[in-house]
Amino acid sequence: KILLLQKMDLMIQLSDAVERLHRRYKLIHRDRNPDNMMYIPAGPFVSGRLAQEAVRNPDIVDEPAEIKELDAYLIDAFEFPNLRNAPPKHGVTWNDAKQECENVGKRLCSADELEKACRGPENYVYGYGDTWDPMFCGEGIDDIHPSGHMPECRSSWGVYDISGNFHEWTATERGDTRRLVMGGIPQTPELGSRCSFTVDHSKAFGDDTFSFRCCRDADAPAWEPPAEGKDALPVKKGK
Repeated sequence: KILLLQKMDLMIQLSDAVERLHRRYKLIHRDRNPDNMMYIPAGPFVSGRLAQEAVRNPDIVDEPAEIKELDAYLIDAFEFPNLRNAPPKHGVTWNDAKQECENVGKRLCSADELEKACRGPENYVYGYGDTWDPMFCGEGIDDIHPSGHMPECRSSWGVYDISGNFHEWTATERGDTRRLVMGGIPQTPELGSRCSFTVDHSKAFGDDTFSFRCCRDADAPAWEPPAEGKDALPVKKGK
């Protein structure tokens, strides 16, 4: 009981610390970045399959856990178009996803960025904890819902639905024509909704289960929508 209370107290402290980070970043850079993007600070995280993850499918070959370092970045809180309760855009190829992100001054997230955003500062197996529970995020790609519809399907960094909903394209390459995809195995949500789970697909492939979300460098210049008929360009603003 004492250990449980200590863990609950630690979780509250982590949640408060994350909220302070978001508030501080927004205060400093309030005119620089689009709405509904969550700030992920620079630093290490545990990438890959953790010791407590029992993978019982011989077709799944996860990389063993290792420590990785990432620079600070921003990530959409929801799958594209990054709006709570909106249906995520799906049925897209990798090129479609890449272009959609660039059209709004962002870029596709890397697999490492999605995994870190999913794990939270606690380095959870799933976005919500270490034990799979369909009450939090549903049954993965077999149980699709509007963005943010399940409020508990949220990582401690404030990012929704990475352990639920659609497959998500990433910018991470697997050869010239293939890219890593996060999340989802039909009929196997306990395995496919883990933060570390990836498969690779052809960039030209994109069935109804494929969606995406966008990222942005934390120090990227301010961006404004282009005038009609012109290409999008970053806009530098004065202090």
